[in-house]
Amino acid sequence: MFYVLELEEQEEEGLGRRQWHVGNVGKLLSKEERLKNPSLTHVGYFLFGLCNERRAMELETTFGCLVSTEIKRELLKYTLMPHGKKSFSVMDTKEVLSCLYESQEEQLVKDAMAHVKEMSLHLKNETDVVHSSFCLKHCGNLQKLSLQVEEGIFLDNDTALESGTQVERSQNEQHMLPLWMDLCSVFDSSRSLLFLDISQSFLSTSSVRILCEKIASAASSLQKVVLKNISPADTYRNFCMAFGGHKTLTHLTLQGNDQNDMLPPLCEVLRNPKCNLQYLRLVSCSATTQQWADLSCCLKTNQSLTCLNLTANEFLDEGAKLLYMTLRYPTCFLQRLSLENCQLTEAYCKDLSSALIVNQRLTHLCLAKNALGDRGVKLLCEGLTYPECQLQTLVLWCCNITSDGCIHLSTLLQQNSSLTHLDLGLNHIGIIGLKFLCEALKKPLCKLRCLWLWGCAITPFSCAELSSALRSNQNLITLDLGQNSLGSSGVNMLCDALKLQSCPLQTLREDESKETKTQPGNQEAGLRVCLPEGELQRPAIVSLGEWNHSSSMVFLESLFVDCISYRGPMGQCQT
Repeated sequence: MFYVLELEEQEEEGLGRRQWHVGNVGKLLSKEERLKNPSLTHVGYFLFGLCNERRAMELETTFGCLVSTEIKRELLKYTLMPHGKKSFSVMDTKEVLSCLYESQEEQLVKDAMAHVKEMSLHLKNETDVVHSSFCLKHCGNLQKLSLQVEEGIFLDNDTALESGTQVERSQNEQHMLPLWMDLCSVFDSSRSLLFLDISQSFLSTSSVRILCEKIASAASSLQKVVLKNISPADTYRNFCMAFGGHKTLTHLTLQGNDQNDMLPPLCEVLRNPKCNLQYLRLVSCSATTQQWADLSCCLKTNQSLTCLNLTANEFLDEGAKLLYMTLRYPTCFLQRLSLENCQLTEAYCKDLSSALIVNQRLTHLCLAKNALGDRGVKLLCEGLTYPECQLQTLVLWCCNITSDGCIHLSTLLQQNSSLTHLDLGLNHIGIIGLKFLCEALKKPLCKLRCLWLWGCAITPFSCAELSSALRSNQNLITLDLGQNSLGSSGVNMLCDALKLQSCPLQTLREDESKETKTQPGNQEAGLRVCLPEGELQRPAIVSLGEWNHSSSMVFLESLFVDCISYRGPMGQCQT
């Protein structure tokens, strides 16, 4: 109470301070103090509850004291906007919404939410929905919203439930739907909402309908939408219908649990004359040959879509052929295509190669985690040698390529190829394979600027050849040698090339290990510490240590979304 109340005579004298010296609210509600005394979190709720005007009047009448006019400002400063953050963590959000709900003061909520640009909601129970619905409708400047709804909040679409349970759950949902409607009103109140992410959520037919109606009717400015693993099964169809007429929507991600109903509504979106979709990511979708045929037809006519990510989709033979045939059409505007982990083999490479010959728009192609083998690489290189092919980035990460495949790639790079970015990570190319690649790097016609050789069985015996290539190459600016046992001798040979002013390399990655540490206790392992003191250190060395490359093997959306040429090994974008 002493944090809130002040004596009347003090107010009249204009002192503006409380009589009781109990410290400030900032210290009371700091994370340090709450770690010492967890019950202080509930003290924060209590203080917000006292900010309600009606309760303030009751306190003034009961105690004969005035409620501090500064308490609201202090609570907003120390609780809602700590350290000037523009967004909250999930736990911060839960606590903030609980505090605001306790106040039951709409103006206070508006003042608090006016500063919030990003919010992540994890709704686990009815209380979370109550607090979120009360506050979210006042987020007038929200730009990014992430939402996760746990199972059990809404009625399951399960007819196997016992009749008594069905009735009880139905009554609960009727109670939840008005709250859910208030929460969804954020699409009306926030005209600046640009990004929506709904993932790992268990909704119901009624809740999906309300959400989609709000999205469809609001003057939405949504540009990017991510929908991942949502139930019930018809959710994606309803969302696609809601987004179909939105001219502002440019990026869409749909990821389901091998659901077979995503492609038909998606095709409706692409056929809509108002469609302005530029980036589409479709993951883990089970589709029939006819559904892939419908998508192929849409790609021939849609003129806005330039980036298509079909990661982890299993194509039937006919489905893959239809997609490759689409690439041959001059009306196909695709520039970036990812077919990562689509169970493609060398049998698919001939049709793809022939498509690359005639396609003059495709600049980025990801075939990572497909068992293409050396034979598949040879077929691809045949298409890439044609001057009409404009491909710049080729990702062949974990494609069962050996030194034989490097022979074909080396031949390609020594010609007037447009290829500037090549990823051969996690392919056992070894000493011989690297030798062929180094031969290409020495040639003046080689335009390669970025080369990823992560985990390619490169040994110290290969470093002399690589060092020689770096001395003569004038284009390579990024080289990844992570997860290769270079040893001290190999590192030193590379350092000799890097000391030359003519070496254009800007970013080099290699692993931190005992062999490459030349100065005990130095945290900067790798090539940087090998250079003499005062030497020009142009390469930006990043040591990977024990980092596991497979953790970032999802082909980053930045390749498409931000038009970045490729993802780096640590999930960092490389230009």
